[in-house]
Amino acid sequence: MAAARIPKSTPKGTLAKPSESAWCRMKVELKYSRPSIWRRILVPGEFTLEQLHDAIQAVYEWDDDHLHSF
Repeated sequence: MAAARIPKSTPKGTLAKPSESAWCRMKVELKYSRPSIWRRILVPGEFTLEQLHDAIQAVYEWDDDHLHSF
């Protein structure tokens, strides 16, 4: 999963709030699958966990009935 970019002026231990134009590129991989099953997605930096969940559901073409955890 891509980490947020933290400007050098940000105090250590705090996260910078993503700008409106920030994007996060992520590789989402299912555990314990052989061969590996993964998707690479690009989402806006301001996505909430709920929106990220919806995006993952969409790229795997799931109906929100699989077990998941963050």
